[in-house]
Amino acid sequence: MGKLTADFFWRMEEMLDLYAVPYDPQRPVVCSDERPMQLLGEVYEPWPAAPQKPAGGL
Repeated sequence: MGKLTADFFWRMEEMLDLYAVPYDPQRPVVCSDERPMQLLGEVYEPWPAAPQKPAGGL
């Protein structure tokens, strides 16, 4: 972690304020995890492909 500067705390407060904003479907908020990692593998077993349907089943 870097230095805990005034700029760091200002940015953290901005993020916390954003998280506290009520839900608005016209302005969706996308949050991401702070820990960079790559997820490998499937959460669910993928469905087999079928004629006229892409693999994944949806």
